[in-house]
Amino acid sequence: MQGLIKDAKTDKEKMQILYQHLQQNTRYVSVQLGIGGFKPILAEKVAQVNYGDCKALSNYMKALLKEAGINSNLVVIGNGRPELNKSYSSIGQANHMILVVPNSKDTTFLECTSQNYPMGYIGYDNADRNVLMVIENGGQLIRTPKYRSLDNYQVRKTRIQLAEDGIATINVKSTYGSAQYEDNLSNLLSEPTELRKVALQSIDFPDTELQQIKFEQTDKKLPIINEEITYKT
Repeated sequence: MQGLIKDAKTDKEKMQILYQHLQQNTRYVSVQLGIGGFKPILAEKVAQVNYGDCKALSNYMKALLKEAGINSNLVVIGNGRPELNKSYSSIGQANHMILVVPNSKDTTFLECTSQNYPMGYIGYDNADRNVLMVIENGGQLIRTPKYRSLDNYQVRKTRIQLAEDGIATINVKSTYGSAQYEDNLSNLLSEPTELRKVALQSIDFPDTELQQIKFEQTDKKLPIINEEITYKT
């Protein structure tokens, strides 16, 4: 592991390298039966089998960061649920675990089950809520980041060229950010044939020919997808 980060100059660079290592070398497998729903498998086991649930992968990432000299804390969270009730203790309020790297100036939350999220992006269902950070002598309620309405956007520009013979060439460029990025992530990961099928089904013009389709995440460090589709009809 030390070989991975030997050229990294800052803790942020080390985190980025180790987070990418986690994403590229592990996959999420849900474990909910018996004690497995509450107790993660050991980090050493995850390193051997290359899979784990949210608890196991978060714990594994915590172990990687510890080896790099970076402190982190496990976070118990209700994914897609109402935020934790401060005045009532119940394990049933939570269904997920993520990781946080506390810093007075730049605290970073890590969603360890996704192979695609940029580092620091934890998803809309984890955002802006009370969560329980596990500390050495107990727990502490903290709040996850809030994604502003300005961050959650879909911007679309359409250009239509109409030829003298009545044939129209339609070019559609779209940009999706944060929550919209999540909604369109499946398209980014789809096979080209499936993507073409979805694109043709989304337009209601007769005799339409799909000339080009591109889905790109130009900067892997940002939750932004760029889409470009060209039709002829």
